[in-house]
Amino acid sequence: LAHFSFDEDTLQKTVSLPMAHRCYGGTMMLDEFAAYPPAVRNQLLHTMDERKVAVMLAMNPCPCGNYNHPHKTCTCSATALRNYQNKITGPLRDRLDMVVYTTPLLWSSKKEESSKRIRQRVEAAWRRQIQRQGVQNAQLSTAELEGYCAMKKATWQYYYKACAERKVSIRGQQSLLAVARTLADLAETNVVGKSHITAAFALRYSDRPSIDKPPRAKPKATTAS
Repeated sequence: LAHFSFDEDTLQKTVSLPMAHRCYGGTMMLDEFAAYPPAVRNQLLHTMDERKVAVMLAMNPCPCGNYNHPHKTCTCSATALRNYQNKITGPLRDRLDMVVYTTPLLWSSKKEESSKRIRQRVEAAWRRQIQRQGVQNAQLSTAELEGYCAMKKATWQYYYKACAERKVSIRGQQSLLAVARTLADLAETNVVGKSHITAAFALRYSDRPSIDKPPRAKPKATTAS
């Protein structure tokens, strides 16, 4: 894949998704995604269906940026929140393999896994995929994934029950299998287990409270008089 550069302000004002997108190593990153016009967001569906490039979208949780912030108060109205979050349409959300909410990064003395080590694990998982099937897991059909996942009967039953409870679409079911297969590759195992399926569901479906069901307020402490 070729590497391009572009003027982000120009792209956000255009009515189409141009070829001049920033593409790093097969990944197209669209920051401040809510600022893009509907035409661009809609045309992105075709790009995602082709699965020739990984698409990453980044946006704030709300217009003011403080929704569900641990230390700051959101000043957005319920209507503003709903209109903002609805910019991720149903068809677009169904094409997202993973939805990850981030929290403010604070300094910590805890030693985390280095970027170098993470890259080594990702490259090793990628090589496993290519050696096994010639393409990445995301490019496999549902039938192919069913074979390469090599899941046991109990795991299949767990997967199908979870899909039924979540009313997962056909596209979503394929996505879950691809993510689970990738998680197993990262773990260097040939068999997709229940833990990989569970993790795939957790990555696809966020547990962050919606604007229709705000988080419960913590009870105030009381003292006896």
